[in-house]
Amino acid sequence: MQSVYLWTIPEGGEKVNPPMLRHGNLTHRMARTAARWWADHLRKGAKLDNGDRSDTGAVTHMMASVLQSKSAQKRTSEDIDRFEEVLYNKLFSPEFTYFSLGVDYGPCGTLADAAREAGCYLGMSCLPWKTNMFFMTDDSVMVSLGYGGDREKLELMEDER
Repeated sequence: MQSVYLWTIPEGGEKVNPPMLRHGNLTHRMARTAARWWADHLRKGAKLDNGDRSDTGAVTHMMASVLQSKSAQKRTSEDIDRFEEVLYNKLFSPEFTYFSLGVDYGPCGTLADAAREAGCYLGMSCLPWKTNMFFMTDDSVMVSLGYGGDREKLELMEDER
């Protein structure tokens, strides 16, 4: 198998020109979809999958779940709404020039800055671990959720403007 950016081409498969990674200049719909996706993980609880299937991994997951619950108590729904709006504004800004957002165990700079500016508490277990979101030149938003997660194309939200 040959890998081209985010797409795997099976042996003998048809070669395609996949959309490339986009460096900023997100559309309203892309920025709104991305901001809502991250905020929803604060609202509903994040997937904490680091790929460790050992006993140590189970204990790590258990401890992180407790931390996630305690962290959620430090946030209000208004905090999360502000986080979503600040993140949207950052992503839609001409100053945003990155092609992705992500979380290893802690959030990338853009997510952390948006939370800080919104006054929304983010601990290390508040957003889904080992998760990456990519912005593509075909105006799509793709996410790989959790360790080894499949890449999925998000359905873009309707333009509210």
